Amino acid sequence: MEASLCCQHRPTQLFPNVTDIRLRKVAWLLRPGCLVHISVYMAAGFVISCCSSIYAGDRFSGFVKYTEYEGDIVYLNECHVMFVMYGLYTGLYFCCQFHLYQLNYLQFPIIQREKFFQVRSEVASMFIRCVTETLHQMKYFYLLYFLLGHIPRGWILHSLNLMLSPDAQPLDTVWGLLDVGVAIQLLLLGCFLNYTWSLSVLLYRVYHTERLEFPVDSAFDSYKNKSLLSAISCQNKALLQHLGYLDLLHLARFSPVRRRQVLTLSQPGGHPHTWNKLSAACLGDIDLLTTQVQESNWSAMAGVAHKPQCVSDAGEGSTLRYRSSAGVNTIFTGTKEGESKSSTTAAAPSTPWTDKVTSFLAQKPLIGFFFRQLPDAKSRQLFANSQKQIWAIDALSYLVAASFTEDKFGIVQRSLPSILASLLNLHENVEKHFKLSSSSSRRTQKVSPYPSDAPLRHQLHSALKTSIYRIVNVFGTHLMDVPLSAECRKKLSPFIDFRE
Repeated sequence: MEASLCCQHRPTQLFPNVTDIRLRKVAWLLRPGCLVHISVYMAAGFVISCCSSIYAGDRFSGFVKYTEYEGDIVYLNECHVMFVMYGLYTGLYFCCQFHLYQLNYLQFPIIQREKFFQVRSEVASMFIRCVTETLHQMKYFYLLYFLLGHIPRGWILHSLNLMLSPDAQPLDTVWGLLDVGVAIQLLLLGCFLNYTWSLSVLLYRVYHTERLEFPVDSAFDSYKNKSLLSAISCQNKALLQHLGYLDLLHLARFSPVRRRQVLTLSQPGGHPHTWNKLSAACLGDIDLLTTQVQESNWSAMAGVAHKPQCVSDAGEGSTLRYRSSAGVNTIFTGTKEGESKSSTTAAAPSTPWTDKVTSFLAQKPLIGFFFRQLPDAKSRQLFANSQKQIWAIDALSYLVAASFTEDKFGIVQRSLPSILASLLNLHENVEKHFKLSSSSSRRTQKVSPYPSDAPLRHQLHSALKTSIYRIVNVFGTHLMDVPLSAECRKKLSPFIDFRE
């Protein structure tokens, strides 16, 4: 089946690499695998430019040229050298852009369509973007060739014992770079290379993000590992797990027949095994994200508590205490009688020497640009893997809402307290994270043509609020009769009163 073949695909980047400082992003290009990738792209650009020079005209077709009256003298064809060097430069530029902007990051489309319609809708806009990018990169290539073009030209002349034609204008001068014919040929070559490589990236992304339909459950043991539950539980294959959650969302939202398979009882015995396993897998991933966000919030609060201005106020009746337990940072307020102020205010952990060096370099005017901490890096790292949780939240809420009329045995209502508790706890922690991180509370207004993980945190927040309201709109005030803890009832009451 097609679902089982997904496990055999080469690994894809479903979790973006979010760096905290700009220097790490630059150092990312110096990895051995990245250097090999850059070399392959540069070699491809060199080969394609050499082959394309044949069709660019006599002015670019040969590495050397002969004059009509001096057949024994061989001159260097600088137009061909510049043409080939631009192919090398385009390969280097595109590959660096590929890794810096993470074009291999598979961002699933919001609206699922057929592969043909996805490609057709992006072909025209991608061509316009490639022309713009080519003009942008030609600007830097002209500047580099104006400053450093004499170096490779002189090396070729000296190594091959060639001469430069006295009638030809050197291309590393102002008048040489203003040659319209050369500019047009470079523009055509750059558009061809950028468009071809961008189209391959588009096809790769569209193919791997296509929705697959998994069987909900199978009575045959040979097909057990190809079911929806096995796809969701496939921890070592991230792409297959994401496709499983995407199919679960489609099942819960659009397919009453497949929802009926989830809400049935197994025979013999009459147990809701399918629902129990699917809901347990979804709640496990949701609770895992809740724990991660909660620990991040505690760390942020601990960092605020360790600031000198937060603990130096002697007039307050209570101080902040810090404790690290099992790797989790916790804040406690209040003091006991008889405790001294020095005992209630714990010192911050010692800073590693690498952090001290980074902090020192970040204060320098020019070097600080690469060592300065990016404002939203920690928040993006936290929610970089939250796409499957977004689908799990939406799928559970649609299944719970549909169970009001379709659940004949009441199996979903038995799991309703744990579902509401998980959604409310994650919503509360995400709200606290947005309050502690000022950069996360502001949506990015700049629209980028490249895939980005920045909207994931806001999509998660919107999915949580929408899912809770979806359940509230169906069950209404009957949710107060669900056996919930007092804390969950307190969190749920603003949604029931439509005050959240």
